[in-house]
Formats: sequence, structure tokens, C-alpha cells
Amino acid sequence: MNTVDAVRVLETALICAQQPLTVREMRVLFDDELGADTIRDLLESLRVSWTPVSYTHLTLPTKA
Repeated sequence: MNTVDAVRVLETALICAQQPLTVREMRVLFDDELGADTIRDLLESLRVSWTPVSYTHLTLPTKA
């Protein structure tokens, strides 16, 4: 998997997660093929790419 795809996987997982993910949980997404330092580097890359973007996470009510 190339870096762009790996960042996309992390970005999608973080956006869809119901709660914060640990580095260990993120490594599982890649079948432990990526080390913790690599995950941190990818997260930093993602953080830099999101810096100019304004994003607010909202929890919307569901119909009962």
C-alpha cells in the first residue's frame, strides 16, 4: 500500500470512528504491517493536510 492510500484509510477511519482511536487500533487496520512510528508519521501528514480546512464534528439526533 502506498502512502496516499494509507493516509486515506486513516482519514476515513478517524472520520467514521465513534470515539478516538489508539495507535494500536490504527495498526490493526493495516494488519500490523505498519509500525507505530509509521502510523504517527501518517497522522502528522494528515494533520498538515487538514490544517487549512475548517471541520466541525456534529452528532445529529436520530429518529426514535
